Amino acid sequence: MVTTIGDYAFVLCTSLTAIYLGNSVTTIGSEPFRNCTSLTSITVHANNNSFSDINGVLFNKNQSTLIQYPMNNTATSYTIPHSVTTIGQNAFYNCTSLTSIDLSGTQVETIGEYAFYGCSNLETIINIPNSLTTIGEYAFAGCSKLDSLDLS
Repeated sequence: MVTTIGDYAFVLCTSLTAIYLGNSVTTIGSEPFRNCTSLTSITVHANNNSFSDINGVLFNKNQSTLIQYPMNNTATSYTIPHSVTTIGQNAFYNCTSLTSIDLSGTQVETIGEYAFYGCSNLETIINIPNSLTTIGEYAFAGCSKLDSLDLS
């Protein structure tokens, strides 16, 4: 029974398409799915006390932190759920299909380091909330099509 997924556990597992986290997983280390270029979904057992998912996207249990958006999800837009206050480190790392992120109605306070790193087709961040206080290092590095942000 797996309880912990360590740092970088599945880095460069380029054929991995889906992850299922059972109810026993309580700890996930740093960047466990980095560069899993075929990953389309992460599903969490409903009785897991530490993590949850919404449509294949990984969150902490109360969905206040978006942990991982699957790198090979082919959607071009994504609406951050209202419950999210933190977009985690590397959460959207190299998600090149995304062209827009919608923060409408959220109370996001933190966008973690490298959160949108390499999202080369990301053009628009919609409705950045006034609650946003922290943008981590390299959060939007490599977002070459992102042409404006209203951070007022």
